[in-house]
Parts: sequence; structure tokens; C-alpha cells
Amino acid sequence: MFALYAYMRRIDDIADSAESGAANIAAEIESWRQKTRLALSGDVPPDESPLWPALMDTVRMYGLPAAILEEALDGQAQDASHRPFENSEELRRYCRRVAGTVGVATVMIFGNRGGEEALRLAEGRGVAFQITNILRDVREDAGRGRCYLPLDALALEGLSADCVLEGRSPEQVARVVAAMCEFAAGLFSESKPLDAMIEHESRPAMRALTGLYREILMKIEADPARVLRERVSLAWHAKARIVLRSMMRSSGA
Repeated sequence: MFALYAYMRRIDDIADSAESGAANIAAEIESWRQKTRLALSGDVPPDESPLWPALMDTVRMYGLPAAILEEALDGQAQDASHRPFENSEELRRYCRRVAGTVGVATVMIFGNRGGEEALRLAEGRGVAFQITNILRDVREDAGRGRCYLPLDALALEGLSADCVLEGRSPEQVARVVAAMCEFAAGLFSESKPLDAMIEHESRPAMRALTGLYREILMKIEADPARVLRERVSLAWHAKARIVLRSMMRSSGA
């Protein structure tokens, strides 16, 4: 998991680099794509980063498909050249690339006991995580000139992406946020059987991860307009409570 996180964190940081222009970001992502392919072919890339041997070992040990990393890179390339999503399907496709892939890889590392159905649910949960991130960061992303709320959902309230970027029509934007909360909550609910489809010793970690994101979403659901004022987060004691509860639950639950 450390190797997977380090890889995904690195390519996410590349895509989010404010100092680099779009062309430089695209070139660096493509460089990482070539290094990734080299690593998966069995050759350590020449930059001597300790990430590569760790990633190569993880891929071999758990049989992670190369397509997972390719799709994650596609998602970061898409993010680097960001344009508003026309509809919820485009949003979900993006979320699948940048987070659904992580969900699938995580379940493979945690011990997949549910076959293709577990991988499908893992992808959906990853998408739910990413939509939660998007809703949490509405204000912060607007400050960077980005709007991730789909245009068709905004149009239902008579809004455009500029309304979000410029902080206009907060009541209508909050209604769009509420609708997106409902979408993410549905994905969390649909993926509930996933916890029983991984190895017993991995379940506390999965429950904790899910609990943290679900609690953030619940805070946004309670006050959708809050994301227009601040970045919604959890206090340390709330995080500790979720982790402790996840560890104390019966492994057979």
C-alpha cells in the first residue's frame, strides 16, 4: 500500500503542479508513463528512485494489471488539461481513472475474495471517494480556476461553471452540491458488500478508509453550502474514533 500510495501521490502532484505549464506537465506525465512501462517490463527506470523497485515488487506480488496504472496516468493527464465535465457520465469516467483504479488495486492488495464483482464494487467506492474529494474542495478548486461540478447539473439550476468560479448564486450551487452528495451516497451504499469480499485482516483498514470519507460526505450533506465557505474536514478525535471503531468491529462482520 505504501508503494501504491507513493506512485499515485507522485503522479497526482505532477498534474497539480502550479509552477509548470500545461506542456511541461503533459511531458512529465508522459515521461512517467514510459518509466512505468519500463518498470513493468522488468527494468528499473534510470532515475534511481526507490519507488520503482517497490512498485515492481507490488505489481508482481499482487498481479496488478498494467492497465490500472495506464488508466491512472490517463486521468492525471486529463486533469492537467482540465475542462468542465459536460455531464455526470464524464465526471464518473474521470473519477474512475483517478480513483476507481486505486480502489481496484487496493482490493487486489487487500485480498480479493469476490472476483469481478468485488473489483466492480471497488471501482464504485473509489469513485465515491473522489466525488467526496471534489465536493470538499469546491471552494479551493474555484480559487485555482477549476470547476468539477458537471455542467448539466449546474444548468438544471440555471448556472454555468463561471457561477462556481466567481462565487455567484450560492443557494443554487448548494443545491447542485446536495444532488452530487446523493450520487456519492448511492455509490457508498451500493458498495457495502465489498467489505466482506476481502481478507479478514484487511477489513479494518477498508472500514476506516471508507468511514473517513463517508463522514466527510455526511458533514457536507448536512450543510451543502458549507463547501462554498470552507474546506470541510474532520477533527483528529473524529478520525481517531472512526479508526478505533473500525479496529474493534468483529473481523467476521
